[in-house]
Amino acid sequence: MTSSFPILSEDLAGHSARTASLAVEISVELGFRSEQQRMVWMAAHLHDVGKVKIPDSILNLPRSLTGSEETQVRKHPEFGFMILDGLVAPEIARAVLCHHERIDGLGYPFGLAGERIPRMARIIAVADAVDAIVSDRVYQEAQPMAVAFYELTTHAGTQFDELVVDAALRVLAHDLVAVA
Repeated sequence: MTSSFPILSEDLAGHSARTASLAVEISVELGFRSEQQRMVWMAAHLHDVGKVKIPDSILNLPRSLTGSEETQVRKHPEFGFMILDGLVAPEIARAVLCHHERIDGLGYPFGLAGERIPRMARIIAVADAVDAIVSDRVYQEAQPMAVAFYELTTHAGTQFDELVVDAALRVLAHDLVAVA
């Protein structure tokens, strides 16, 4: 089955692995059973698979995207769903499709709000954002974890599910204490 999946760049593969790790930790904190945790892990690992349909020349830009470039990048959840549909559990494909939806309905691709966004997608959205903030990316240097805490708390209830943010903050705080 793995030969059916496109190859992600090293940067995207690393981002996906880190996002999956944090997403699983959040799901544990939220009380997910082991089977649900496995589904979260797979969905988070695959959340950006649709980016294989976006030209590298756009994905690797070291600057802000133009409007047309952003429009192309915003198609990656739908591309990911098309790649995964029929290959993975429907809940996983749907989480990939909806991981850029926002609690306030201002996300994409459908503008879903609140509970209409699959819970797995809400978890992935938070884990994805944390990794995007604290990791070096082509377009941005890594920021301190304090910036991730600030962004999560600032956007809880609008961009992110408040319960997921609370769980993520507990996980991240525990991880920081464990490292200290």
